[in-house]
Amino acid sequence: MLDAFANHEAAKIRFDVEGLQREEAEYLSFDPRAFWENVPAPLVRPRFLPIVSTDSLATMLARKSNGRVDGFIIEGPTAGGHNAPLAGRCS
Repeated sequence: MLDAFANHEAAKIRFDVEGLQREEAEYLSFDPRAFWENVPAPLVRPRFLPIVSTDSLATMLARKSNGRVDGFIIEGPTAGGHNAPLAGRCS
């Protein structure tokens, strides 16, 4: 998607919807050209740095990505946020 959008091309990504049959699929799509009369020059493709918390996720992204992965931001349990260890009870 980053490559397509940098070139002002249409792109789509599969969107999982609960209740669909296995052979059914939904997609989110966007075509930047629909918003311009004169398409501007291509953009520089931004870097793709996914945030991962496990080596298995990083490995899967590196192997199965259909675009360039420029690196990873590794989040450990001390980083806070959704990967933080459980805290004590809130009062």
